[in-house]
Amino acid sequence: MNGAVKGRTSSLAAGIFILTVMAALAQPGWRDLEPGTFDQTLVHDAARTVLQSDRYRWRHAASDHFIHHFERQMFAVKVARMGEFFYQRITGDFPGLPDSLSAPSHILVFRDEKDWADFLGSYPGAPEWSGSMVAGHVLFLAQQQSISDSGDVLAHEMTHLVLNRLIQGRIPLWLNEGLAEWYGMTLYAEFKGIKRSLSSEFRGEDDLLPVSVMWDARTYPEDPLMVRRFYHTAKCMVGLFLTEFPRERMEQLIAALSAGQPVQDAVASIYEWQDAEAVEQALRKRVR
Repeated sequence: MNGAVKGRTSSLAAGIFILTVMAALAQPGWRDLEPGTFDQTLVHDAARTVLQSDRYRWRHAASDHFIHHFERQMFAVKVARMGEFFYQRITGDFPGLPDSLSAPSHILVFRDEKDWADFLGSYPGAPEWSGSMVAGHVLFLAQQQSISDSGDVLAHEMTHLVLNRLIQGRIPLWLNEGLAEWYGMTLYAEFKGIKRSLSSEFRGEDDLLPVSVMWDARTYPEDPLMVRRFYHTAKCMVGLFLTEFPRERMEQLIAALSAGQPVQDAVASIYEWQDAEAVEQALRKRVR
């Protein structure tokens, strides 16, 4: 084939591929819903109270896997596009943990800081430092100052929302937040087509908490500074597991821990680190 023709053909094919991908991202199955007509199977009582509040002028729409509740449609459509992309990526990473739920999860988008602060003050047990949060199959999302910030937060919270669909039991706090932090810093960049250096995420050795402390944690630290260190350590631990070993092992770890296997036993059998001290040594070799 003539080189010029071949070049034009390749460029055309690449252009068609890009347009196809863009079309897929632009069509999250969005359809407007009338109040009271959406599936509320997975809406718990606390979320139902928020949806029924006269404070908000909720509008409702569905995408492929989620029901969206919002006041500003332009931002909500962007959330739907990103959310469906993140759903596909996360479920694709763990094919052995299928989504067995037929009902949709829910995303409530709060449009300003005052609304979010009032929500936190009225929601039982919500941490005052929370910027967004997932409870069961409901995501409460505070709109950030920029789409980029909102994208990172959405990727983090979407990890929780999706894992709650894939996992029958519970996983330890460090693993739950570590996975959310890792996907939070990788998926939005991937959505935008931006290459992000993973090695740059393994920084801040002085901020690491002991692995044994992470393994034993059942609740978040009370000190906001310690909360930050907890999230940082969780991200680095999960990043270590995901970058040093095949991803299939993380799926095995999730399955083992959600079934109730002790952390040390699961890590020793899947990753061959016999105890928390061994993981600690490997982690500190990686984080600088």
